[in-house]
This record gives sequence, C-alpha cells and structure tokens, in this order.
Amino acid sequence: MIGEIIREIRQNVNMTQDEMAQALYVTRQAVSRWESDETTPNIETLKQISKMFGVSLNRLLATAQSTDAPTAEINADRFIGFADVYESSRPTVPAHAIEIITDYLGKTPDTVVDMGCGTGLSTRAWSGKCGKVVGIEPSDDMLNIAKAKSGSSASFVKAR
Repeated sequence: MIGEIIREIRQNVNMTQDEMAQALYVTRQAVSRWESDETTPNIETLKQISKMFGVSLNRLLATAQSTDAPTAEINADRFIGFADVYESSRPTVPAHAIEIITDYLGKTPDTVVDMGCGTGLSTRAWSGKCGKVVGIEPSDDMLNIAKAKSGSSASFVKAR
C-alpha cells in the first residue's frame, strides 16, 4: 500500500512526520493518514514526495492505484470536515456563464449533470435554467451542503 511506502521512505531518511508535513505544506495529521492508508495524497503531492525522496512517481502511482479502496471514496475522504470551509471560499458562478453555454448549444438543455458538484455551486446556478439538473458528488459532507442549499430545485446522487 502507498502508506507503507511513504512511511518507509520517510523513515529511511530519519525524517519525522512533522518535518515531512512542513516540507509539503500539509498537516502532520495528513501525513499520518497517508501512512495509515486512510487517505491518499493527490497527484501534485505525490509528485512532490517523488522529487523530495528520489522515488519514482510510477512506483508511488502503481501502489496508489492498486489499493482496495475505490478512488471516489479516497478522494471524497480528503474533504471530511472541510466542506464548510470549501463552501465559504468558493466564488460565485459568473452571471453570463449559463447564457454563453445555452447560446452555444442553441437551446435550453433538457438535463445538466454537474459531475463532482462539491457543495452545489454550479448545480444551483443551473436550477430553473434547464429542464433538470443533477449534481453528482462522492463526499457526504459536500453532498449534504449541496442538498441543503439547493432545496428541491435539483436532484443529487452520491458517486460510488
């Protein structure tokens, strides 16, 4: 598993979790969760780990992809406890974005699917501007905010 490799390469250079976290600009808890295979670093962080320790990115990626946990679950877990922060820092959808897309299509779409809808910002923007809008999101925390903010104007599906 990727956690074992991260722990092994970190320990081989006598680096603490705190030191690794500081070098990667993440929390010590993030490093701990990687090493216990609770979560997996994103691709940019894997690149930094590869460069920092002189380990092939292919080795890290091959290990990450062979994990038993589904990718959507791994990605969704990265946002546990952060959905409120994510929602409060998101910008609004530009006023003309939907108009531009509708003009390009030459019609009002029957159905819009917002893949990885997060807290539903784009999903809400399409509500009332198409026949049906569906938000798809793997994170329960994100999905709960999307549903609460959108009411019944959109439907939501948990990605699996």
